[in-house]
Amino acid sequence: MMTTVMGLVRLHAPFQNLNMAVGWWAAYMGIATFLGVFSTALLLQHMSWSTWWLILAGITLLPIPLVLKFVAPDAPAGASGMREAARRIGITAKSGRVWVSGLIFGCYTVQWMAVVGFLPTIYEGFGLSPVAGGLVTAVVGGLNAVGAIISGSLLHRGTNGRTMLLVGFILMAVTSTLTFVVDYPPQLLWIQMIAVVLFSISGATIPTTMTRVAVDLAPAGGSAPASMGLIQQIFNIGNFTGPMLLAGIATLTGGWNSTWWITCGFALVGFLLTIGLSRWNSPFAAMNSH
Repeated sequence: MMTTVMGLVRLHAPFQNLNMAVGWWAAYMGIATFLGVFSTALLLQHMSWSTWWLILAGITLLPIPLVLKFVAPDAPAGASGMREAARRIGITAKSGRVWVSGLIFGCYTVQWMAVVGFLPTIYEGFGLSPVAGGLVTAVVGGLNAVGAIISGSLLHRGTNGRTMLLVGFILMAVTSTLTFVVDYPPQLLWIQMIAVVLFSISGATIPTTMTRVAVDLAPAGGSAPASMGLIQQIFNIGNFTGPMLLAGIATLTGGWNSTWWITCGFALVGFLLTIGLSRWNSPFAAMNSH
C-alpha cells in the first residue's frame, strides 16, 4: 500500500514541488505514531484492548471510499502486461543501488522504531505513569513528522540529499548516545527527553531523503514502484528487528545504558553506505537537479 501511495504522489505532485510533496508524505510515520500512541494512552484508561482494536480496525476501512472516489482504476494489463511487469521488476531487483538504498533506509528504521517503541517502558522505570510515558512518546513521534516536513522543504530549496543523510546519521548517533549512555537521575530526566526529541527530529532527514531518492532510483528498463517496494521491504525489516535488538542488548547488559551500541552501530553503517551510494552513479545528482 505504501508503495502505491508513493506512486500516486509521484504521479500527481507538480514536478517542481516533488521534493516538498515527498517530505509531507514521509511524515506519515511520525503523524501515525503521535495519533496512535496519544489516543491509545488516553483511551485505554476507559476501555479494553479488544474494544480499541475493533475501533482501529474500523478506522482502517475509512480510506476505502476515498480510494474509490479519487483514484482512477488502471486499465487491465493482460498477459503481455504481466510479463512486461515481471521483466521490469527483475531488472530492478538486480540493481545494487536499490539494495544499498534500502539498507540505508533500514539503518534508520532499526534505530527509530527501537528507541521510540521502548520509550514508554524506559520512562516507566523512571516512575512515570503509563499515560505520561505514552504522551511523551506521542510527542517524540509527532516531532518526527515535523522533521520530515522541514526536510522536504530543505530538499525543495536545493539542499544536497547526500549531506542531509550524513548529517542525519551523525545527529542520530550523538543524540541516542546522550539519551542512553548517561544514567540520568529523575530530576534531570528533561535532558534525556530533549536528546530523544532531537533524535527523532534529526532522524527524519533520512526517510524523507531516501523516499525522494527512490523516485529516481530505478535502473534503465526497470520500475520505480518496484524500487520503492523493495526499499519498503527492507524498511519494514528494520522496523521489525530494531526493537528486538534493543531489548536483547538491554537484557544482556542489565539496562538501557548500553543500547547506544545499536543506534551508533547502525548510524555508522548508514553513514558509510551513503558515502558509497553517492560515488556509485549517484542518485543525489538527479534529485537536486529538479
